[in-house]
Amino acid sequence: MKMGKRILVIDDNKDILDLMRYVLEGEGYSVITGRDSKPLRELHILCPDLILLDNRLADGSGGHFCQQLKADPSTRHLPVVLVSANTDLPGMATSCGADGYLSKPFNIRDLWELVGRFV
Repeated sequence: MKMGKRILVIDDNKDILDLMRYVLEGEGYSVITGRDSKPLRELHILCPDLILLDNRLADGSGGHFCQQLKADPSTRHLPVVLVSANTDLPGMATSCGADGYLSKPFNIRDLWELVGRFV
């Protein structure tokens, strides 16, 4: 059941954030957005069921933040999907411990299917 499932989307591109929010809320998810890593420091309050994390943020690398989340026993259980236009995204996702990846530009159907695998 999607209702009540919370997805944290972090991307420095406002248009991508707005698109993901629109699409995911339309599917019944509760969506929290951020344009930098600040929401990652508030996970105990936000309690997301899934994190969609852009690799390039103004305040650091999504891959680095993912590694930190996966190294912390209190957050390692959270599924993290790395989102990027990087050509080596599969390798990057594997090396940082991400649970999945989504290549930019992405197809809306791919976003739905990917999210559906985790929540």
